[in-house]
Order: sequence, then structure tokens, then C-alpha cells
Amino acid sequence: MINREIHLEDEQKEILEQEDPIENLAEDKPAKVDPLGLLPWGAFRQLEIPTPTEYWGDKFIFERGRVLLLGKPKIGKSHWIGAFATAASTGSKFMGKEFPRPMKVMWLQAEIIDAYIRDRVELYLKSYEQHSEMIELIDQNLVVTGRLQKNLMRDADIDMVARSIEFHEPDMIMIDPVINFFSGEENKNEDVQKFLSRVDKLIDTYRVTAILAHHTGKERQDDMSFMSARGGSAFAGWFDSGVKLLGEKPNVTLFYEARNAREPESHAAYFNFDTGVWNVVDLGPAELEPYQIADIVASAMNPVKFYTRTQIELLARETLKKAGQSSGQKAGRKAIKHVRDLKTKTVLTRRQGAIVWHFLSGNEAVPPWKINKAAPF
Repeated sequence: MINREIHLEDEQKEILEQEDPIENLAEDKPAKVDPLGLLPWGAFRQLEIPTPTEYWGDKFIFERGRVLLLGKPKIGKSHWIGAFATAASTGSKFMGKEFPRPMKVMWLQAEIIDAYIRDRVELYLKSYEQHSEMIELIDQNLVVTGRLQKNLMRDADIDMVARSIEFHEPDMIMIDPVINFFSGEENKNEDVQKFLSRVDKLIDTYRVTAILAHHTGKERQDDMSFMSARGGSAFAGWFDSGVKLLGEKPNVTLFYEARNAREPESHAAYFNFDTGVWNVVDLGPAELEPYQIADIVASAMNPVKFYTRTQIELLARETLKKAGQSSGQKAGRKAIKHVRDLKTKTVLTRRQGAIVWHFLSGNEAVPPWKINKAAPF
């Protein structure tokens, strides 16, 4: 009996000393982690996320941004690149928008040979000739290539470009034009994606902003959509900020598209070869809609006056001129038509013999036709 009790006690002790396999399994299992690092919104909004440094425009071109400059051949993309780069190098304004500081820029271009690229850059320096300190900044901050023959699809070539970026430490790199740095098939998404992924690697590794100058397809040269880029969908899906040059020189229209902020308003501009800068063309206020024209003309009418056709037309032309609209004879007559069509309850007309009178509906003055009728012979 004693031996039996001892045996049972030993068995119980052994069982108690055993480790719980289920408990061990729970301890050994690593904590669950989302492989994408995604968080619920409540946790995400608590994160301290550094805001990228803005370079140009309101959140338009910024640190580590992807920029696509698009337009048909010979429309002025390289002049945009060159003038933008020199302005960035000095920290001055480009098309009315200022850079936050002098920036270091690498312009990797593959069209103009070494002997002539100097003349091209000197063109962009014309506006800085009277400011030696600005010229010094450009000398220090702008890195320009001659006709660079590098294929970013080749490992050896992109490695060389990467080491050059590492050496110069630019804020921005410009690849002009894409087709000269790319040996793949433009219409194959797979080839374009491979090229863009290599550009992304440069952006992420060296914290640079990349601006790619690229051509539109022939059939959609003046289409505002960025799908008109050669290799359309891949390029259109890649960029953070897009700049497109449309139309015909000298005045071209610049159209913008942004993914992270409100894009700048589209506008006309021309490249001035005398000063080496882009000048924004002031097109004045947008053309008013017919109902807006009718409103401003009716509002300008004197509440106790009766207008002849000539008088109301002169009033309309003066009102249009003050509003920055076309104010010629044709515009004045069209304005009167808008008033008659759209302000039927506000502005009344009355034909009295050969004269048509125009007046506001609440006019309590004595009408001219009654005054004339009462006048003695």
C-alpha cells in the first residue's frame, strides 16, 4: 500500500512538472504583423510623418517627387527644362512661382552635343547677367551633360548614372528626353514599367526629385490627357505631377495635373529668346457667360432713366470694358440681345414710333413718350 501511494505521488509530480504544449505553442508563435505595415486609421493618423519639402508651386513639385513633362516634339520642352533648372539653381522665380532656396539640379540630356549645350545654357543665363551672385549660384548648382548616351535599361549604365548622382548630391534630376535613355518598346507596359522602376530606385536611394521629359503620340498631340504620352497608361499612372505643353509656338498652353494637391491653373506662355525666360501670357479675365453679361448690364442701368437703342448700347460697351471683356460694337449689340432674352422681367422695352425705349421695370419716372405727347406745338 505504501509503495502504491509513492508510485501515484511520483506520477502526479511528473504530470505537474510537464510543460503545457498548448501554452508553449502560444508563447512560441510570433506576434501577428501586417506585411504591408498597414494600420487602422485611428493609429495611422497618430503617426509622425515628415512632410516633403516643397520645391515649386503649392505641393506641386516636391522632394522625391515624380514629374512628367509632356509635349509634342519641338514645342519647347527642353527650353522649359533649361529655364526651370537655372531658376531652381538660383532659388528665384519660374513662371511666377518661387523656389524655397537655391537648389542643385542635374540635367541629363541626350540631344545637344557638348559644343552647343554651352550656348543653350548661356541663353538661360541672360536674365541673370547683371547679378554676379546669381551666376555664381548657377555655376555651383547646375550640372549639365552634353549628349549623354546612356541606356537606363542596362545595369552598367544606370550604375554609372547612380554613382554620378551620389557624387553631385542633387535635389533634382532631369532626364531629357526619355526615349534617348530607354531601349525598350514604348508601347509595351512591361518595358516602360521596368524603366520607371529603375527611375524610382534612383529617387528612393538618393532622395531626388525626377523630372522626365517625354513626347506625346502623334495622334493625340493636343489632347490635354496625360494618356497621350507614348506608352500612355504606364507614364500616366506613374507621375505625382504632370506638366503638358499644348498648341503651337510662340504661345503655348501649359496644362497641369497633380495627384497630391490642387494643380496650378492652365495658362498660356511663350519662351523669350531675348531674355531666356518663359513669360506667362496675361489673357485677362475669362469670358463671361451670357447670363452674367445680362446681369452686369442690367445692374448698370439707371433706375429712373429711359434708354434709346444707342444709349443702352453705349452703356453696355462701357460696362463690358470695366469688366475686362471685349467691348466693341458687336460685343455691345450682343450684350443687348442677352439682356432682352434673359432679363425679360427686369428690363422692359417699348416701341414708340421709330424709337425703342429700354428701362427697368420699377422705373417711376415720367416716360419720354408721355412728355412728348403733352408738349405744345
